[in-house]
Amino acid sequence: MSEPALELEDPLFARPRTAGTGFDEMLTHITPARALEVEPPTCRKPFEWRTELVMGAGINLLQARYGGSFTYAPRAPNGSLILRFCGAGAAEVTVRGKKVTNTRGTVLVAPWGDINRTTVLPDARANLPAASTFIGISPEIVNDCLRDMFPDLMLKQFEFMPLLDLDTRHGQMLASLCRGVAQGMIGERLLARSEKKRPCSSARRLSVSCSKKLITGQATMAGNDRPVWCRVMSREPSTSCTPTCICPSR
Repeated sequence: MSEPALELEDPLFARPRTAGTGFDEMLTHITPARALEVEPPTCRKPFEWRTELVMGAGINLLQARYGGSFTYAPRAPNGSLILRFCGAGAAEVTVRGKKVTNTRGTVLVAPWGDINRTTVLPDARANLPAASTFIGISPEIVNDCLRDMFPDLMLKQFEFMPLLDLDTRHGQMLASLCRGVAQGMIGERLLARSEKKRPCSSARRLSVSCSKKLITGQATMAGNDRPVWCRVMSREPSTSCTPTCICPSR
């Protein structure tokens, strides 16, 4: 499996260390048993993959490279906020019934419960695997951050614009914060595995701090003349209301 030309120093796309050639084996490294409804690859050739999963206190980081196409959907989604960065290839993702394509230079942002279906697509023309990085932030952290600004709202009430261009100012800000999260998570993993077994509190504080800045920095009240990042929807489907624009701060 050829390797995508990614920035070696970018913590978002660090090279995963665990590798294999079996699809079912790959699934055991990226998700708990029975967490996903999966349509496996149709081709019979070996499914090459690389993954690195780092689980923290309310924040998970998954860096993965897939040598074949497959489709998955959450079996029992929770209220986590998911950010999916694409390093190579693409992913066709259905969010609230609308299909978007996550390619390099974009980030998918959506609550896990809003993601209906994802098809992973390697770059066949360049013979490159699909490379992606996921950051999952727990409902507890997300709602704790939102509570300070919007006491009566929860994550499930936010309707996100699912795809953000990383070349924009707001996209660059989001990517920078996520690099801080990834750097903190990777630092925590390295400290945990070191011979001295030093405390991981500094790395954990960095990842949590960046996650909170990510959420609060993006969910800032703004006027209608600024680009909408997400909307706040009514709790009750039958209640008529005008959605409130939530936009990245300038």
